[in-house]
Amino acid sequence: MRIVSVLPSGTEFIYALGRSSCLVGVSDHCDFPPYHLKNLSRLGPFLRPCLEAILDLHPDLVLLDGTYQGQLAQDLSRHGCRWLDGACRKAEEIGLFAVSLGKALGCPERGESLRFWFEANWRRWERWSAGLTVKRPRVVRLLTALPDGRAIVAGGDTLQGRALDLAGYENGAASLAGYVVVEAERDFYTDLDGLVLCTFGPQRKTLADDGSLLGWWEDLPVVRSRSFVTVPCSLLCRATHRWFTLLDLLARQAHPSWPSYSPWRC
Repeated sequence: MRIVSVLPSGTEFIYALGRSSCLVGVSDHCDFPPYHLKNLSRLGPFLRPCLEAILDLHPDLVLLDGTYQGQLAQDLSRHGCRWLDGACRKAEEIGLFAVSLGKALGCPERGESLRFWFEANWRRWERWSAGLTVKRPRVVRLLTALPDGRAIVAGGDTLQGRALDLAGYENGAASLAGYVVVEAERDFYTDLDGLVLCTFGPQRKTLADDGSLLGWWEDLPVVRSRSFVTVPCSLLCRATHRWFTLLDLLARQAHPSWPSYSPWRC
């Protein structure tokens, strides 16, 4: 079986299911596990994968994100190429995708096992989070920031917002829905203990390093004090079996007494 994955989280699941030998091509943004991907065909960036390059590999299955790569899905269907949508917007969808992919790859028992493992660990984190008695740092997950103060933040119903809750934070945007644009309202950022930022590349740069938090942002106490919670983009922005590595990294920054408060003690 020949598989192409232009979905970074899908690429990770293929390895988790033990089917890496079937993988023949990936997107430019697929980077885990790095030592297995270096000899595979690169098919363009996540948002603009090259259709011709994909078809040249004669895949039996293409993994993609139906939300952001909808046109690609239509083009593949037009050429009679089978594809599987791996977009996961809610926690329960991660386990279901593992099951669907396991069936598609001919290893349904592995898919079911991965779903069971994921859901069991998710429940462990839920119990731990619900039982926290220490102060939860109040933060906002900042995805993008403009010089005029507008920004995109993660609401309470998003996977990234849910990660903050499970890792022992108070999400300052919990009352909002989705990944939403907020206007330049300083009151929104008052009393924050930190901003949650992604790091990119080997130098681990953030929005604060590329000049996005200048201008309007410079007067915010949380920016002046550089009170940032940082995690790799490849963890925070992907719904994969590595979700618990993300929660570990977040929780360690929220609670200095870790591992005394570790959910793995539950």
